[in-house]
Order: sequence, then C-alpha cells, then structure tokens
Amino acid sequence: VDARLGNKLNGHVNIVHGGITSLLFDEAFGYAFFVVGNMRMGFTANLNVNFRSPLPANTDVVVRVYLDRIEKSRKIFLKARMESSDGAILYADATALFITTKVG
Repeated sequence: VDARLGNKLNGHVNIVHGGITSLLFDEAFGYAFFVVGNMRMGFTANLNVNFRSPLPANTDVVVRVYLDRIEKSRKIFLKARMESSDGAILYADATALFITTKVG
C-alpha cells in the first residue's frame, strides 16, 4: 500500500496520529487477508502496532504486508512494516491475527 499522509491527521504538531498508522495497517492487513483467505469473510481478532519513529505529516509511506503463517485453516497471521517510500526509515511495524468465518 502506498499512501501520502497530509497535515490534517496529526496528533502532535506535524506528527501523524498513531491511530491513523493503526488504521492503515488494519486496512492493508484486510486486503492481504482477503487474498490469502481465498476471498472468505473474516475479521481482525488482534492488531499489535509498534511505533518505531515519529511519522511526519506530508510524508509518503509504503506499507508492506507479509504472510506469517496459517493455523487450522481459519487463523491467518500477518505482519507488516510501514516505511518511508525509499525504505530508509521504519516508522512502525505490526502483527495481526485474522479469523475466517465458519462456513455453513
């Protein structure tokens, strides 16, 4: 996911609010889950975000999502990184557990 974060989403002056970072991770994880989960319905069971560096307003970021593992065919574990567009700065990393809904 490529995103440009403006200056209307700040917590502190010129620093993007951490809730926006969390929201972007959840959205990126949701798209990945939909693909990995074979387009089945499901939900976020757990989202953990580690903030590594303040994210300045008006910054281009890249969120990279990776499959960690699948357990019991319904639990999908994902991990992700939010970096500067050139990959030089790690702003945050995250993990998530998604659960697919039961069929039937």
